[in-house]
Amino acid sequence: LIVSAFMGCCLSQSPSSKGETTPQVVNFPRKDSGKLSVKSVEEVNDVFPLELLPLDLFFAILDYAEDSFSALSLVSRTLQYRVQDYVLSRGTHVGDFAISTKTNRNNELEIAIKLDVRTCDSKLFERRTFIGRPIDLHEILRSRRHGVVIYEMKFEVIDFESMIGFMRRTFGKFLTQVSIECDKGYIYRILEKFAFKKLRITYTTLTDATMSRLLQTIEKHGIDQLSLKIQENETSLPLNELYRLSELVRSLRIEQLSVDQNRHNFMFGIPDLHWDTIILNMFSGKLDKLELVNTDFPGYISYWGVKILEEKLPLLKKEIWFSASCSEYSEECEYDVDGYSVDVIRTSPSHHIISIKHSPRVNEKFEE
Repeated sequence: LIVSAFMGCCLSQSPSSKGETTPQVVNFPRKDSGKLSVKSVEEVNDVFPLELLPLDLFFAILDYAEDSFSALSLVSRTLQYRVQDYVLSRGTHVGDFAISTKTNRNNELEIAIKLDVRTCDSKLFERRTFIGRPIDLHEILRSRRHGVVIYEMKFEVIDFESMIGFMRRTFGKFLTQVSIECDKGYIYRILEKFAFKKLRITYTTLTDATMSRLLQTIEKHGIDQLSLKIQENETSLPLNELYRLSELVRSLRIEQLSVDQNRHNFMFGIPDLHWDTIILNMFSGKLDKLELVNTDFPGYISYWGVKILEEKLPLLKKEIWFSASCSEYSEECEYDVDGYSVDVIRTSPSHHIISIKHSPRVNEKFEE
C-alpha cells in the first residue's frame, strides 16, 4: 500500500514549482545519454519525480509495483526505458527448453521452441517477449500446468541474428534443461548463447558428424546429465564414443528406439555386443549414474550378463546408481550387499529391469 501510494503520488505530482533560489539537482541520464548532467529546476520542469531517483532505488520500487509497469511506461520516454531496463535485468527461471525445426510449404525454415516458466515469473517473462520482439516471431501459445506456464513460440526465420538476440534477452542466460528434437548446425548456434547442464537429444541416425557436435556441446557447456534416444548408429567407432560420453558426463540415460531389426541383442543402435563388460567399463570414468532403456531388445543384457553385473557392480569403489532393461529369462531377486541394493524385477512377460544402487541413492530418480 505504501509503495502504491508513493507511485500514485509521483505519477500525479506536477514538477517542482520555481523558488526564489535556484537549487542544483542531478538529472539522471535518459536511455540516449551516457552522462550525468547538472541542470537547474527551470531546465527540468518537464521531469517527473521518479526520473530523478537513482536507478537501484527505482528498481527496488518496481519490485513491489509490478502492476504499475504499463502506467509508468506511458508517463515519459525516460520511464519507459527504465521500466524496460528493469524487465530485462530481472532474470526469469526457464525450466525445460525444447527446440525443433521444420521447413514449411514455401521451403522456409521454421523454428519451434517450447519452454516452461514458473507461474510467479510469467508476467515478467511476457513483458520481456514484447520488448524488441522480432518479426520472425509469428505465434505464441500459452498453457498452464502444475505451477508453471508453458509457452510455445514459432519463428519464421528472416533475420537469424536478430532472432537469437531476442531469445537471449527474453529467456535469460540460464536454462535448466535443453531438449533437441533434431540435429542441425544452426540449433547449436542458438544454444551457444545459453548456459545449461542437462541435455536431452533424439537421433534417428547417429553419425560421426552428429557425435562430434554432441561432444563439443557437452564440453563447451559442461553438461552433467545427458539423455539420448537413438534408432541407428553409423559412427565409425561407436564403443569409443560411448566411453567418451562416460568420461564427460556424470549421469547418462540411453533409450533404444524401435527399429526394424530381427535381433535379440541390439542397443545404442549397435548389434551383438557384450553389454555387461561395456557397462562395467563405463563406470570407470566420471559416470556414476546410468539408465539403459530397451523394451524392444531386452536380451542385449543376457541372463549371464545380469549375473555378472549383480556380482561385480557392488565391488566397484564408487557410489553408483544403475538401472537397465534386461533379459526376459533373468531371475527375480531383491537383496542388499556391501552397501548396495540389488533388484531384478519383472515388468512384463518379456521384460525385466535390473537395478543396482548405492543404498543412500535407492530413492533417486534419473531426472534429479
